[in-house]
Amino acid sequence: MKRLRLENIRSHRKTEITFTEGFNCVVGGVGAGKTSILLAIHFALFGEPLYRSYDYLLREDQNRGIVDLEFEQAGKTYRIVRGLQRDWKGKINQKPDDIVLTENGKMLASTTVTAVQNKLKEILGMTKSLFEGFVWIQQEKLKDILDRPPSERQRLLDELFGLSTFEEAWEKLREYSREHRTIRDTLERDSLVRNLPNLTKEYDQTLSDKIKLEVELETIKVDLSEAETELKKAEEEFKRLKSLDREVSKLKEEKARLSAELEEASKNAKKAKASFENAERTIKELELKIGALKAEEKEVLWRIKVEHGLEISEVEEISKLIGDLEVECEWLNTRLSEAKSSLSKVKENLEEVKGERCPTCRRPITPEYRETLLSQLKAEAEERLGEIEKLNGSYMRKKGLLDSLRKAWDKLSKIHSDLENLSERLAESRKQAEQWKEELSNILSRIPILEERIKEIDAKISAFKIEVLEEAENRKSELERKIEKFKEALRIQEQRLKEKEQHLTRLESQIEEAKRKREEIAFHEAVLAFIEELREAYRAVVPFLREAYIEALKAAVQSVMDNLTQSSGRSFEVEIDRDYTPILIEDSRFKRSSMLISGGERTWLSLAYKIGLSQLVFESRTGQPLELLILDEPTEALGSEDRSIEDLSNALQNLKAIRQIIVVTHSEDLAKAAAHRILVEKVGGESQVKSF
Repeated sequence: MKRLRLENIRSHRKTEITFTEGFNCVVGGVGAGKTSILLAIHFALFGEPLYRSYDYLLREDQNRGIVDLEFEQAGKTYRIVRGLQRDWKGKINQKPDDIVLTENGKMLASTTVTAVQNKLKEILGMTKSLFEGFVWIQQEKLKDILDRPPSERQRLLDELFGLSTFEEAWEKLREYSREHRTIRDTLERDSLVRNLPNLTKEYDQTLSDKIKLEVELETIKVDLSEAETELKKAEEEFKRLKSLDREVSKLKEEKARLSAELEEASKNAKKAKASFENAERTIKELELKIGALKAEEKEVLWRIKVEHGLEISEVEEISKLIGDLEVECEWLNTRLSEAKSSLSKVKENLEEVKGERCPTCRRPITPEYRETLLSQLKAEAEERLGEIEKLNGSYMRKKGLLDSLRKAWDKLSKIHSDLENLSERLAESRKQAEQWKEELSNILSRIPILEERIKEIDAKISAFKIEVLEEAENRKSELERKIEKFKEALRIQEQRLKEKEQHLTRLESQIEEAKRKREEIAFHEAVLAFIEELREAYRAVVPFLREAYIEALKAAVQSVMDNLTQSSGRSFEVEIDRDYTPILIEDSRFKRSSMLISGGERTWLSLAYKIGLSQLVFESRTGQPLELLILDEPTEALGSEDRSIEDLSNALQNLKAIRQIIVVTHSEDLAKAAAHRILVEKVGGESQVKSF
C-alpha cells in the first residue's frame, strides 16, 4: 500500500494516509477511526460489502463517498478509485461512474464493476476469502485455528492445502466402483450375453437358407430377362407397325387438308387477280391527280413572278420572304409611330412658343428669341412630315407584297398537303398491287405441288396392311402376360429373401450387442481393478503429503517465532503434530501444547502460527510470497510491564520476510518501534490523521 484517500467514509470527512515499506502502525483510541481505514482498503480491493450493505462505510450525513487507494505490485503502481452513492430511498450502492483502475497512470478499466474487479483479481492474484483469512488478521480470528478441536483443525488445514480433495476422491472412487460393479453384474445377467452360442448357431442356419433363396432368385431373373428381351423385340415391331398405322392416319388427314387447301388456293387465285387489277386502276387515277396539282403549283409561282418580279424556284423561299417582310413591316411601323410622336411634340412646343413661353422651362421669352424658336420648330415639323410620308409609302408597299405572298403561301400549302396525301395513297396502292401480284404468283406456283403430293399420299395409303399390325399386337400381349408371371414369382422370392435378410440383420445386431456387452463387462472389470489401485494409492499418498505440509508449516512458524522472540531473550522451538496442533519446546526440551501456555505465550504462538500459515497458504494458492500483512489489535494478553508489547513491536520491525506490515492498535507502546506511525484522533466527530 502506498497511499489511501478517504472522503465521507465513516468518521473520515477528508483524510489522506501514506504507507511505507516495513512496519506501519495505525494508532489511536477507541472509536478514533482506525478500523475505518482497514474497511476502506477492503472495499477498494474487492468492492463488496463486508456485511449485507454499504451502510457501515458511508458517512451518515453524506450522500456520496470516495475511496482512493494506490498500491504497488510487481514493480508497477496501481490506483483504484471507488465511489458510494445514497439514492433517494436511502439505499447505498457502489457508483459505477466513479470507479477507475489505472496502471502507472494509464487507464486499465472504468465504470464497469465486473471488468474492474476481474482486472484487480488478475493483478493481485488473490481472492476476497484469501485476503480476509490470511492477509488481514483480525484480533478475534487470531487464535481461531488454535481454539478449534484437533480433528476440525486437521480437516480445515487439509482443505486449505488441498489434501481433502484426496479423501473426497477416495470416497468418490468408492461410488464409481459401486456403479461399475452394478453395471457389470447387470450385463452378466443379460439374456443376449447368456444366449450368444444359440444366436450364433441360428445365424449360420439362416445364412445357409438365404444363399439357397439367392440361387433360386437368380434363375427366375434369367428367365425373366430372356422373356423381356423377346418382349422388347415384339414391342419394337409393334411400335414400328403402329407408327406406320399412325403415319397412314396422318396421310389421310394430310390428304383431306391438302384437298381443302387446293380448293382454297383456286378461290384465292381468282380473288388475288381481281384485287391486283383494281389496284392498277387506282394507281392510274392517283397519278393523274398528282400531275394536275403540280401544274397548279407552277401556275402560282408564275403569277408571283409576273405580279411582283420575284423569281421563286422552291415553295420554302416564300416562307422565308414572308418572315423577312413581317420583320421589315414591324420596323417601319415602329419608325412611323416614333416620327408621329416626335411631330406631336414639335407641335406642342410651337404652341408654347406662340404663348411667349420657353417650351423647356415654361418661362417667358423675348420676342427675338421667340422668332428664332418658331423658325426652328417649323423647320423641324416640316422635316418630320416628310419623314412620315416616306415611311408610310414604304410601309404600304411592303404590306401589299406581304399580303399577296401570304395568300400564295396558303394556296401552295394546301396544294403541297394534297400532294403529300395523294403520294402516300399512290405508294400504298403500288405496294398493294405488288403484294397482290406476288400473292397471285405464289398461289399459282403452289397448286401443281399440292396436286402432286395428293397422288403420292394415295400410293402410300394403299401399301399398308392392317392385319400385320393385329398379329404383332397379339404377340406382344402374350409376352407381357408371361413376364407378369415371372415378376410375381420374383416378387415372392425377393420378399422371402428380404425376410431372411432382416432376420439375419436382427441376429447380427443381437450378436454384436452381446459381444459389445461382453467387451463392456471386461471394461468394467478392468475399471474396477484400476479404481481399487487408485483408492489404495490415495490412501497411501495423503499421509506423505500431510507430513510434507506439516514440515513446511513448522519451518514457516518457527521462522516467524524466532523473529518475534528475538528481542525478548527467550527462545522457543515449535513442533507441529499430525493434526496441525503447535507445541512449544523450551530450552529444557519440555513440551507444552497451546492449551497449557500463558496468555502472552499463547499470543506469540497464535501470531507466529497465523503468520506462518498465511505465508504458506498464500504462496501455495497464488504462487507468490506474502508481501502484505495487516494485523488488527494483536496485543491481547500482552502488556507494557513485562515488555511483551515492546518485544512484539521490535519483532514486527525485524520481520523482513514480509515486505509491508500494517498494524492497527490502540497501544502507543506498540507504535514506538514502527518505521512509520499514523496517529488517528477524533475531533468534533471527525477523524484526523497525522503521520510520523
